[in-house]
Amino acid sequence: MGSSARRRGRRAVVFAAALWCAATASAKDTLVFVDGSTRVVDGIVEANTKQVRVRGGDRVDPRGLLWIEHGDAPAAFAAGEAALRAGQFRSAVQQYEAALAAGGPDWVPSWSTVRIGEALSRAAAAGDRTAAERAITTLERFLADNPDHVLEPRALRALGQAQLAADRASDAEATFQRLADRKYGEYWEMWGKLGLGRALLAQGKYTDALQQLEPVIQFAKTRKGFGEILGAAQAAKGEAFVAKGDYDEAIRFYEELARSGKGTSAQSAAGAFVNLGKAYEKRGRGDDRRRALMVYRRVAIYYAGAPGAYAEALLRAGKLLEAEGRKDEAAAFYRELKARCPESPQASQVGG
Repeated sequence: MGSSARRRGRRAVVFAAALWCAATASAKDTLVFVDGSTRVVDGIVEANTKQVRVRGGDRVDPRGLLWIEHGDAPAAFAAGEAALRAGQFRSAVQQYEAALAAGGPDWVPSWSTVRIGEALSRAAAAGDRTAAERAITTLERFLADNPDHVLEPRALRALGQAQLAADRASDAEATFQRLADRKYGEYWEMWGKLGLGRALLAQGKYTDALQQLEPVIQFAKTRKGFGEILGAAQAAKGEAFVAKGDYDEAIRFYEELARSGKGTSAQSAAGAFVNLGKAYEKRGRGDDRRRALMVYRRVAIYYAGAPGAYAEALLRAGKLLEAEGRKDEAAAFYRELKARCPESPQASQVGG
């Protein structure tokens, strides 16, 4: 190589390094708070359950913090975030694993690990039983290796949910009791109490579960940013009625919930409708199967963007139609399920 070529090569390397340094220097982190507000900062110096210290010396109380969006997130981590939001849990796990393997900023290993645990836990809750034990192992290891990490309450929530999916209700109860500790703030305390209600429900303690859930519902109604908790607690309350065999009360509850629009997100509203359909199926009186089918059709039309509930509605509508001998109509729902929700546990229940 001639001297001019070597000079050009060195200039290219220097230029590329300068671009990388400029991009790194300009990257900002965004603090996302429970109430929906955000704050852009120049970087995070320290983050644990006691304090979040930002570059420049300012400190933030982590009890009001929901998430940190890192400005220097690797492409694989960002892709994992997109897949997780879309309910594509297997793809999310693959992307977070790629981020782990690639290395990068110091925060990537711990945050990717928790996200892997969350994605697996959500897959398990949606019906993928094989994901539950892996989620438990991943999250228990993270909690043991990273005491007081700022993501500790998030990891505890996902661990408890995975334990419930694995039929380990007593373990889940202990995990959620730990999460309900006031040291994490009101938001995570309510998630812990909601989880305790679900653990009691899983153990057949229906009255105790309802008594645990009602204060969570009332509290969540008064707090900005608690909409997801409210929707989940309301869904659990309806499930408690169904589990007790009180189908009339469950149907009244879900009908009111769906009609009033108390669910504060598409997923919450879609979940209320799906649970209403399930309650109709369980009761099985008169036109209940027809009513259930109408509910599932509504979810399929109006809530196509809601992962989990949308796939469940498509599957249940198909099964109802198939049971009535309307195989062509059922096949249309199954095709949509496999096309729109290919990674869902529901899609794996449909042949061909």
